[in-house]
Amino acid sequence: MNTTRYERREWLVTALIVVFFTAIIFVIWNDFYDRMTQFSCDPSPFVVQEGTTIYQLGMAHCTGAREVAIDEAVEQYGTNLQIGQVIYLPISNNCPIHVTDGGEVFQDC
Repeated sequence: MNTTRYERREWLVTALIVVFFTAIIFVIWNDFYDRMTQFSCDPSPFVVQEGTTIYQLGMAHCTGAREVAIDEAVEQYGTNLQIGQVIYLPISNNCPIHVTDGGEVFQDC
């Protein structure tokens, strides 16, 4: 067998091994990331009382990656809550909060 031909095969096998393990690492990382960002929250509306924060609501009424749920709620409502304001925590990652022009809140699940 020609050494050039042998070197090509060796290079091809090495490249295939690298591609295979890179794909495996990508799949594992993607699954890990999905698991680390999953959350679930109580879908009930919450009326803001004096001193209520989205952080408190998220920690009390969400499970899993609470920080992700809190971030989504802060993105929707901001940090300046008003007493009497109604807050809906996102139900899960795949249920974004939407507010209609009339102020009605719904989650698109």
